[in-house]
Amino acid sequence: VVDMWNEEWEQASPESQERITAISDLQQELMDGRFAMREAETDKERDALRVSLEESEAQLRQTLADEQKYRIQELSEKHDLNTPEGVDAFILETRQLMRSPVFNTGGGWGRGGRRGPR
Repeated sequence: VVDMWNEEWEQASPESQERITAISDLQQELMDGRFAMREAETDKERDALRVSLEESEAQLRQTLADEQKYRIQELSEKHDLNTPEGVDAFILETRQLMRSPVFNTGGGWGRGGRRGPR
């Protein structure tokens, strides 16, 4: 999980680095939690893990949304959107940004593994 974030983290602002670290940690936590769920021996253990996983998924979705908003806002401020050239440049960079893991992690883990992009 950490590997896919390395390049993003190295190029990010300090604020983004904090969110990227949190996203990576939450993704790892979710992966470990899913493994623990499979290994749990009682319904009580599974229920406790399920609650924890739901909280982590909600945190991950919010952190991803915060980082997405920050990235898009950064792009919009970078370009003069009052000119056709500014609009074209904004669209091009937005398309490039959408390829980032920040926009393609799916925000959580579903039954049977990782969820795809939303």
